[in-house]
Amino acid sequence: MPLEAIDYTRMSDLAYQAIRDAIVSGGIAQGARLNQDELAKRLGVSRAPVRDALNRLEAEGLVQTARAGGAVVAEATEQGMVDIYELRAILDAACTRLACERMSDEELSRLQEIVEATERVTDQGDLPGIVQAHAEFHYLVYAASGNAELNRVARNLWDRSYRFRVLALENRENARHGLAQHRAILTALKARDADRAVAAAEAHDQSSIRHLRGRVQAGEARQESPLAMETAR
Repeated sequence: MPLEAIDYTRMSDLAYQAIRDAIVSGGIAQGARLNQDELAKRLGVSRAPVRDALNRLEAEGLVQTARAGGAVVAEATEQGMVDIYELRAILDAACTRLACERMSDEELSRLQEIVEATERVTDQGDLPGIVQAHAEFHYLVYAASGNAELNRVARNLWDRSYRFRVLALENRENARHGLAQHRAILTALKARDADRAVAAAEAHDQSSIRHLRGRVQAGEARQESPLAMETAR
C-alpha cells in the first residue's frame, strides 16, 4: 500500500475521532454548523479527511445535512434515543438468541474476560474504558450470532447510539447496573438458556431507555431555556 494512502487513512481516522469527541463532550454544540474549511484548519489537515469524517458521523446519527446545505451537529432528542433503543432491543434479542445456540466455548471465555475488564475500569471510573468495554461485550454477542447481516446492522445501530451510551455510562451507579446486567446475560449464555438470555438482554435495553429519558429531557430543557440560549451566545 502506498505511504500516502496510509497517511490519508490515519488523518481521516484522527479527524473523525477528534470531531466525534468534541460533539459528544459538548465542545461543539447541538445544531452548530460544521464548516469543513474551519475544521480542517483547526485540525491541521486538508478538507478531504474532514469530509470523510463528517460522512462517518452522519452515518452514526451525530451529524446531519442542514436544509440550507452543509453539515450541522444533530440534535439529541428523547424520541431519537427511544427510536434507536427500541430497534436495538429487537436486534439484541435476535442476536442473543442465536448466540446462545452458536457461541463457542472460546467466545464464552472471551466474554467472561470482557466482563472482568469492565468491572476493573468501572471501579477505576475510567469512562472511555467503560464505554469501550461495553461495546466489546455487545460486539462479541453480535458476532457470535453467526449471521453476518444481523451483525452488520446491529453494530451500525450500536455505533449510532454512541452519544447516548456515553451519557448513560458517565453515571457511575448506572454503569455498575449495566455491568450487573451484562453478568446476567453472560450467566444465561453459559447455561445455554436462550429465553433467560433474551429476557436479560431486553431488560438491559429497557433499563437504558428509562435511565436516558430523564437525562435527555434535562438536556433538551437546558437547550430551550433562555439562560442556556444566552450562555450559548
